[in-house]
Formats: sequence, structure tokens, C-alpha cells
Amino acid sequence: MLRKIDKLELLKHIVFIVCVGIVSAFTSIVLCLCVNFAYHVNQTFAWTLFFLPLLGVLSLALYKAFKLPYDYSTDTLVEQMRNNDVVSPALAPGIIVGTCLTILGGGAVGKESSAFQAGASVSETLGRAFKLKNCLVDKQDRELYGYAALMGMSATFSALFFAPLGAVFMVLELTRFKNLSLPRFIAMIASAAIAASIAYPFGIGDIIPRVAIPAMTGELVLYTIIAGMACGVLGGIFGRALRFTRKLLKTHFDRPYLTVIVSGLVIVCLVYFLDLRAFEGSGMNLLKHALDGSIGTYDFAIKAGLVFLALAFGFKGGEIMPTLAIGGLLGCTLGQLMGIDPAFMSALGVIGFYVGMSRCPIAGFFLGCEVFGWAIAPFLAIIVICAVMGNWDYGYYGHGLIYEMRKELAQRHANAAGAKAVSANASTEAANGQGKNTKQRSSEN
Repeated sequence: MLRKIDKLELLKHIVFIVCVGIVSAFTSIVLCLCVNFAYHVNQTFAWTLFFLPLLGVLSLALYKAFKLPYDYSTDTLVEQMRNNDVVSPALAPGIIVGTCLTILGGGAVGKESSAFQAGASVSETLGRAFKLKNCLVDKQDRELYGYAALMGMSATFSALFFAPLGAVFMVLELTRFKNLSLPRFIAMIASAAIAASIAYPFGIGDIIPRVAIPAMTGELVLYTIIAGMACGVLGGIFGRALRFTRKLLKTHFDRPYLTVIVSGLVIVCLVYFLDLRAFEGSGMNLLKHALDGSIGTYDFAIKAGLVFLALAFGFKGGEIMPTLAIGGLLGCTLGQLMGIDPAFMSALGVIGFYVGMSRCPIAGFFLGCEVFGWAIAPFLAIIVICAVMGNWDYGYYGHGLIYEMRKELAQRHANAAGAKAVSANASTEAANGQGKNTKQRSSEN
């Protein structure tokens, strides 16, 4: 049976998809230009490092002025998307400026998660102007919730990595595929592709170098499994540590200004006295070295420590690119230890560590294929499965999709068992009632 479509509403949706792609692309471009400028100033003038605590305080003051929670981060946005909550229009300028301030002072944060937040804010604001409704006329509830924000999140991320499939599945996995339909999926893919095609000629996104893909052998598969388990375990520990520390501070030590000052001073001391200036920023410089097979054995631990100090204690910025950089450094180290091509293992580590941290295996697989080429797909499938097994379904964004599926399945079984018990009780009561009626009729006779 064909359902009636509101043609005017359908046209509005098509225009909106194009607008989201364009706006998201330029949101990412602005973010890249600002962050690249801040990083250039930081690397040119080493003394900017000493202003990191002050810049952290300024970013918190900015959030207060914009009436945003001090501890707002990507996992906060993810919870809002899962609950269909409204995203503040002030989030976009807040996270862009906050990220730039952190990177200006040498904080080890990235801009991809910042693009997530800015894209959701800008697109949802744009969506309110369009006043979109469901295209199906006979749909009882024609209002759309979270649709614009999801499109903006995937489109802005796609404009940075030029990976539409990875971006869309990342958003869908983070939001646990809630309210997903084929038209919405097509709309998200279309807007993400438009954003990537607009941003690519500017050449300012995060273009990760590709590596040579070796032939698959039994020995290489074994080493890939070992690397995947290691990335899953360490990525899971990193994600849980970030989430646990942030919650602990908010619950038992809710003093954001003091926290960011102390953390900033610790970062300044570590970077200055140990000469760790190469570890500032998102880590793209380190990742490129890792994909060349030339990094130190413990570089991944140093980068992870600095990223943890920045993100867990209140500095604004993203965790995705730093996570990819840590994974690349870890994979390169594992390759050196196992006698396998470090550059190739670095590429696998990028995805394996990210999957362990985020619990987004589908997104990790497609992101890796789009970034490193589809020839690496068989190895990525192994690394993703092993990374999922290495982390027991909990990361920076909370429980993963597998946990939710098990929970829903258990709930269905419980409901079915409850319904069966109610039905059995009803049958028993009916039988008892019938028996009483029979006895009553017998006594009357």
C-alpha cells in the first residue's frame, strides 16, 4: 500500500540536506583555520605554553557566559542525542573558541569531536528555521527530533576526514541507531558526501597518509589478532579512565577553575622540563611519523598521558584525533616489537585503539577503509573484532551497542515471561472459577 507523501515537505527536506552539507563544510573549514592558526602560533612561540592554565580558565568563563555546563563534552552531546534533548546554539562558538584556546596553550586535544559538537549545534539551529516535519502525510507524529543534529554531526566530521560512511556510522553507533529509517540514513549519507566534497579542495582537513598493505599470511593474521586484543584492552582502559575521572571530579570535587589550573600547571611542567613540545596539539604530526615507522617505544604512553591530563580535567577540545594518534603510536610500537612492518601495524593500531576507546566497531571499520583504502579491509575486520573482544563493552561514551542489544533482548525475554505468567494465572483463575460454578450447579441440583 502506497503512503501519501507531502511533496512540499519532501522538497524542504532535499533543500535542507544540501544546506546542512554546505553549512557543515564551512563550519569545519572555519574550525580548521582557527585551530591551525592557534597551533602555528603555539609552535612558533614556545612561551605560549605558560599561558595554558589561564587559557583554560578563559574557556570555562566563556562557557559560563554562554550558559553551557562546565563539563560539556562529546559524551554529553551523545547523551543528549540519545534522549532527543535540544542542543544549544551557543555550543558551536563555545567549543570552537575553547578548542583554539587549549591548542594555543599547548593542550593535547583535537578538533574532530569539537566538529561533532559544532555541527550538531549549527544544524539543529538551522533545522528549527526549516520547521521540518515527516514527509508522510498519514504519519501520526510528524514532528522530527534530533534529525538535524545527527546530520550536522556526521557532515562536519566527514568534512574533516573525507569519510562519509565512517562519519555516518559513528554518529549512528554513538546514538545506538535510535529512530533510524532508510530515508534518514540516505539523508545523512548525502549531507556528509556534500560536506566532504566541498571541504576537500581547501586541503585543510586531516588527511592521514596511506601505507603499503602486505599479503595476508597465517603469521601476520596471528600478529594482527594480538595487536587487536592489545589495542582493545588499552583503548578501553583509556576511555574508561577519562569517563571515570570526569564523573569523579564532578561528583566529589566540583571546582572546575581550580581543577583546570592545577592540570594546566602539571602539563606545563611536564612539557617544559621533559621537552615534550612535539606531543602538543592533536597528534597528527606524531601519527605521520608512526605511519612512516619512526617513533619511540613509549611515545604512545606519553601522548596518552598528556591527552588524559587535558581532557579529563576540564580543557576544551576533542578526543577522536588524539585517540587515533595514540593508536597509531601504539601500533607502530607493537610492529617494532613483533618484527612486523611498523607502518602497517600503525594503521591497524589507529582503528583498533579507537574501537577500544569508543565501542564503535562498524564506524571504525568503514573509517579505516576510507582513510587507508579498501585493500586493508580484511585486516581491519580482524583488528576490529579483536578490539571489541579486548574491551568488555564499555568505553568513553558508556556502554556500546552490543550491551544495549543484550539488554533489550533480556528485557524482551522478561516481558515475554511476564506475559506468559499472567496468561497462566488467568487460565488458572478461569479454570478455578469454572470448577466452582460446576460444584455450585451440582449442589443446586
